[in-house]
Amino acid sequence: FRQNASWQGVITWAEDRREESFRSALELVFLMDSALASDIKCYD
Repeated sequence: FRQNASWQGVITWAEDRREESFRSALELVFLMDSALASDIKCYD
């Protein structure tokens, strides 16, 4: 039985080897979304 379980960890950007910690699955989604949004702006 699990209660209040969440993903936690560190995400690393391969391009510039930057690392950022996340404390929840939602925070991870926000980090990935911001990475994709900034990547799209680079190609415009």
